Amino acid sequence: MKPHRAPRDFKSVISDPVRYHHESPTRIAQALPMTQIVYIANFLCQDAEAKINEGIALAQKILGFSSSECNEFIEKSGLKAKDVALALGIGISIDESAIKLIDEKDRKIQDVLVQDVRNVSLLTVTLEGFLTAKDKNDFLTVISNGLKILVDIDRFIYFLLDAKKGVLFGYVQDVNGRYTKNHSLAVPMSLEHSLLVKVILGKTPLNSFKEGDRSFLPIIDEQIIGLLGGQGLYCLPIAAQGDSIGVLVLSIQKSDLPYLSRNEKLLKILIHKGALALQLDHLRQKQLHEVQVKRAEASSDLARRVVHEVNNPLSIIKNYLKILEIKLSEGNSALDEIGIINEEISRVAQVLKKLTDFSKEKPETQEMTDVNALLKDIVKLTKNSLLEHSRIKLVTNLEKALPKVNVDKAGLKQVILNLIKNAGTVIRPGNNFFNSSVSIIDPATNTPEIFTLRTPNSSNTLGFDAGIINIPNPGNSLIPNGATSASISLGSNLDIYYYYFSAFAIEIIAPNIVLTKIVEDELGNDIGGQTIGLDQPLNYVIGFQNTGNDDATNFQIRDVLPINIVFNYPTDLVLPAGVTVASYNPTTREIIFDIEDYLVEENDPVYEIRIEVRTVEFCSG
Repeated sequence: MKPHRAPRDFKSVISDPVRYHHESPTRIAQALPMTQIVYIANFLCQDAEAKINEGIALAQKILGFSSSECNEFIEKSGLKAKDVALALGIGISIDESAIKLIDEKDRKIQDVLVQDVRNVSLLTVTLEGFLTAKDKNDFLTVISNGLKILVDIDRFIYFLLDAKKGVLFGYVQDVNGRYTKNHSLAVPMSLEHSLLVKVILGKTPLNSFKEGDRSFLPIIDEQIIGLLGGQGLYCLPIAAQGDSIGVLVLSIQKSDLPYLSRNEKLLKILIHKGALALQLDHLRQKQLHEVQVKRAEASSDLARRVVHEVNNPLSIIKNYLKILEIKLSEGNSALDEIGIINEEISRVAQVLKKLTDFSKEKPETQEMTDVNALLKDIVKLTKNSLLEHSRIKLVTNLEKALPKVNVDKAGLKQVILNLIKNAGTVIRPGNNFFNSSVSIIDPATNTPEIFTLRTPNSSNTLGFDAGIINIPNPGNSLIPNGATSASISLGSNLDIYYYYFSAFAIEIIAPNIVLTKIVEDELGNDIGGQTIGLDQPLNYVIGFQNTGNDDATNFQIRDVLPINIVFNYPTDLVLPAGVTVASYNPTTREIIFDIEDYLVEENDPVYEIRIEVRTVEFCSG
């Protein structure tokens, strides 16, 4: 039988008495015995008689010891301390006649020193948590535990800087206890008067009480104060090696300021260690991403070489098959076998193409390009190789005075090549073009095939012909975003045909803002469509969300308030961070809100604007 092993985190049982020293006696009563013993011993070893009596009462209630047993413990502990001191050669003999009462001033100094030593010890234990922390959530949790131990504060918010967006986003604990980004708690760095932004820029602690009259604080700071529920804010920068990572915002009472100021050095040490951990985690994630990118690039490079080498013989085979197909007479049985071979080669090409789909997209490089010269080069390149056997006549009509344009030359060349290749691809056999079928050129392989993904899926449509052609548009170079029209030209130098119908399918990429407006009573119940009394408080709740597949910009909301309500501007407005009032006209009662772009991005949640009003007290007229 194998011996039982202690759990790996058994050390936490030893450190827990320090971690939970600030808890209430009610919670300590539900802790492990070691935590209870150390908690009560902390009272019994004090000089103050009131503290000792409190410890004796707790020992009786939690551990079941009597008053006499507690006094015996105190006495024996004193004797044990003397024995240890003697063993270490420390003399502690006291001349009883020389004992003098410590005055109140010395007592306070002694208490402060004891508290400082205690806090340093607690901080040391707390910092050990960073050694086992693995990610951002763990680091923030360690800092949170340190705050509770050192200054007994449990109402705070982490605001971490998103440098790309220029916004401080709040991180709060979810139902599972993990710290997650809350998009509703967003402080733009453009709000220079916000306490949080000042702390980021100045890299020094600030509090809302130093700002004087609270009415001078920005609304966003007042909202954070109201959210946390204290009298004010105490903001500490989270920075490492000169880089700003965020701000730790504590909810405090004004009476907490002296204590926090005295322990500010310890708080800075705790937060600095946390900032270093967060910075190292960010660097680790960045390096991991770079390694993954390099691996992908290496794999992609190898895949491109393989595809290139394999495509060369495949192209040669297909060219010879095409020549062979032209030479064979109609009805030759070999034509079917050639068709099968062509299909299999196309399938191989499609499989090879998938090997390079994961490659990283290269940034476009634009240059001044002579489009006429580029077109002439492409015509020389394709005239014989692509169009010779397609019986397609290529006509060029170039504008001589066309100036050079700043474009991605390689991308433009590829677009034109694709168009010519599509034109040179025979969507139907030349000797049976109008064959009552629906044909499609596969965009992956640029080969024609019968389109059967329809109901009914018969290959013969009894007289109706249709061709489906993919139009390549890399980088939106052929049809740009925002285009409202496109010209399609058809031509032939053989049979006469009549253009009947065309359908053009595109994917629309655009934001879609969903606006809602409901009326609530003071308890938050929806009372839309109900009868409302006089002098009744109401809340207009305007919700907005981008449900589209693109980000919105420069978004505004316009609302007109009814004439039968009392509205006090701006005190009756409750705005989420990132929403500001562009204008308010008290005569027309029209109010316009500016919405920051980061609130209306794709996949953003619903945000709400609340307008707190009252119905009029008396009916007019």
